[in-house]
Amino acid sequence: MEIKTNFNFLKNNYIQLFQLAVLSERNCYIDPSTTLSKLRILTEKLASILLDFEQLEEPYDNKQMSRLAILANNSDTPSEIISIFHTIRKSGNKASHTGEGSQAEARYMLRQTFYLTKWFIEVYENEDVFLEYTTPSESWFSIDNDRTSELEEIIDNLKEEVANYKQKIKEQT
Repeated sequence: MEIKTNFNFLKNNYIQLFQLAVLSERNCYIDPSTTLSKLRILTEKLASILLDFEQLEEPYDNKQMSRLAILANNSDTPSEIISIFHTIRKSGNKASHTGEGSQAEARYMLRQTFYLTKWFIEVYENEDVFLEYTTPSESWFSIDNDRTSELEEIIDNLKEEVANYKQKIKEQT
């Protein structure tokens, strides 16, 4: 079953980023602060990947602010992209330290992360991403109870068939 997400373009080459993005989308409505924290982690990993692409050293203090300063001063990373990184960093910090975060903020940061990762794939992987962002819906992650009931009924019928076959085998031996 295909996962409904805005970030499928990350799945093949950047599975860690993809997994963090999907977790972020999944928690957007039920736990927005988790979404914001996961997005911060995703952008920290992305900044490290950018440093690798640019053949720049990780900062000695291993801090995101330092990574972003290195990228801003030593690469052609646009200031708008650095600004998005900082916005997600600050939002993720607040969510991680105070547990604060609204659904609206989580949805906004998901959109910003989409644009950031799309930019990365298009610029550094030289691949066009022909997707427009779609705000995640709660229904993307809800369980289809009708389908679940249908599958449970099929399982029960199969169990009954197996039991009947076992009984026939017993009778013949």
